[in-house]
Amino acid sequence: MKARLVALLFIFILLSSSFSVFAEENDSVSLNDSSEDVDDIEDVDDIEDVEDLENESDETKDRREKIEEKREERKEKIEEKREDRREKIEERMDNREERLKKMIEFRERIKRDKGKMRIEGKNITINELSEERKEIIAGKINAKTGLNLSAEDIDNKTLLRAYLSNGRHAFIKVMPNRASAIALERLKAKCLERNCSVELKEVGVGNKTRVAYVVETEKDSRILFIFPKKMRVMADVDAENGEFIELRKPWWAFMAKEKDEVEEDLEDED
Repeated sequence: MKARLVALLFIFILLSSSFSVFAEENDSVSLNDSSEDVDDIEDVDDIEDVEDLENESDETKDRREKIEEKREERKEKIEEKREDRREKIEERMDNREERLKKMIEFRERIKRDKGKMRIEGKNITINELSEERKEIIAGKINAKTGLNLSAEDIDNKTLLRAYLSNGRHAFIKVMPNRASAIALERLKAKCLERNCSVELKEVGVGNKTRVAYVVETEKDSRILFIFPKKMRVMADVDAENGEFIELRKPWWAFMAKEKDEVEEDLEDED
């Protein structure tokens, strides 16, 4: 009986040992398989990561090349603008030197000819009041000006040129007596010596700047038809073409009755 029990116990121990060994082998195989699977996954991930890095490197390279191209384009544009600016400055300096030369020649001509000139077929006199101020006399009217002037002999004709602050120039084809006649006709006023002034000057802004005669005079008026009041009126006339530009009156002119007058002929010339 004891021998049987011992034999059964021995068989049980053997079976238990065999089962443990089998389980360990299965676990080892499972672990090995899992490890191989993980290695395979990691290998695939590594390959994908390398491909991503390569693709990202290509994209970065493309972006860098585009950025460099844009930089070069900007540099070229900046350089072109600088070159244009340099050329304009040089041109402006050349124009300034040429202008200065012509103005000096004009002053010498005024002194030599005592201001006598024939402009646009009309006899006029130009007096130099100071280095900055001149006086143009035509017929019965004299116009003062602070503009820079020169005289140009073109096709056997002498033309009077005025230089403007915006860099352009204008030829003065209308003399002050003609401009005054145009202005006073619109103002319905006279140009008496004591109350009338004519100024050749720039009017307008920027590219719309032009040379004009500004004629200013007084008119008799009555505010509310009762109270006598001198009214100061002004008119601008283009010095290049004789076009009437603008008429200006005081703010209270709407409630005043003006005394209209007709000026005598101002265009008497030699």
